[in-house]
Amino acid sequence: MKSILIVDDALFQRHLVKEILQDQGFELREAASGEEALEKLKISETDLVLLDITLPGKNGLETLEEIRRTHPFVKVIMVTAQAQKGIMLQAVKLGAEDYLIKPIKPDRLIQTVRKVLELKEN
Repeated sequence: MKSILIVDDALFQRHLVKEILQDQGFELREAASGEEALEKLKISETDLVLLDITLPGKNGLETLEEIRRTHPFVKVIMVTAQAQKGIMLQAVKLGAEDYLIKPIKPDRLIQTVRKVLELKEN
């Protein structure tokens, strides 16, 4: 079973993403900050991080840099409410596999997660 860590400071957004993915057979965990996400990565195996860019404290790009240093094989999809090409290009340069723009459509979320994890639809 693939494990996904949902990182977003907005409780509603975390729960929405979790609700969309819960029927897809993933193990889902949540974090409200970059620091909390990094701590959770230390204590349990994670295949994919859905990482919001706008976070309190360590922002998503800083968190992505740290994930790349400490967990280079964990895949990362950046999530943002602002469709700024510069930020998205920076995220890809830092090692993000893909990105999603809020509001996230359920089908797009599932498709992107499956693509990044290289899972085939049954």
